[in-house]
Amino acid sequence: MKKNSSLFHWLAGKRLLLFLVLFFSAICYFYNYNLSDVGCFNDDSYYILSAKKFAGKLPDTIWLKTRSLGWPLLLTPWAFFLKDLETFKIPAIAFYLLCVFYFYALFRKKCPEEKLFPIILIFSTAPSVISYSTT
Repeated sequence: MKKNSSLFHWLAGKRLLLFLVLFFSAICYFYNYNLSDVGCFNDDSYYILSAKKFAGKLPDTIWLKTRSLGWPLLLTPWAFFLKDLETFKIPAIAFYLLCVFYFYALFRKKCPEEKLFPIILIFSTAPSVISYSTT
């Protein structure tokens, strides 16, 4: 029975550590929420306009032929409900947090635990990741 209980504590510790990394990353991303404006990069407006077009709130646009459609399609459900441009930062933060979790899921079997969590923490708190988390 001690093996099972120690295994449970080991798994609970890994989940707690992953939760702490995600929580710390979320704090960093939300701290960046007001530091950058929507449209400070040249493609933000394209993606938001395309998402609104897919939601049926805008007429047909010519920009859809020149860029990828992945990010506008992911933003389309939010385009139905969100009216303020600043609120489009919330789905971006959610997707970045999912990327951190996906990064963990991808490497949890390939990388030892003592190396994995520092790597995830470095990835999730990298200045470039934080700066792009709200765009």
